Parts: sequence; structure tokens; C-alpha cells
Amino acid sequence: FGIASLEALAAGIPVAASTRTPWRDVEEAGCGRWVAPTPENFAEAITDMLDRGKEAYSDNARSYASRFAWDNIARQFIAAYRGKA
Repeated sequence: FGIASLEALAAGIPVAASTRTPWRDVEEAGCGRWVAPTPENFAEAITDMLDRGKEAYSDNARSYASRFAWDNIARQFIAAYRGKA
């Protein structure tokens, strides 16, 4: 799952995640990059994020991480249990 990525996002820090992880949505959510696992791809993603600055990602990162807060997970579980997911 990658708890370090989630912790970074919750702190407002963007992540560079491998396409071999479940973090595809970080790029779509504007809080990181999802790249093929090569040194060149990671270097490019990290350079791009550094050039844009943490501020460009912070709010999006925190918002994305909130999807995994326990109260949200509990609501999703209850909805799934009741057949409303």
C-alpha cells in the first residue's frame, strides 16, 4: 500500500510513485507523479515537482490523503456492507 506515500501526502508533500504501486490517482489529483520505475523517470518527476514547488501540490496532497482518513473509510465500509457502494 505504501504508508510512507500516504504520510507524505497528508503532510502536503507531493510524491513520485512507481507505476507498480496503487498510486495512479496522485497525478490526476495534482499531488504527485506516477511514473514507470526507471531512474530517469523518477529524476524527471522529482525535478519537475521541485521546479513547480511544494506549494503547487500541498492542498491537493492533503485533500487526496483525506480520502484515507478513518472516518471516510468507515463510511465507505458501511455503504458497501449495506450494498450502496
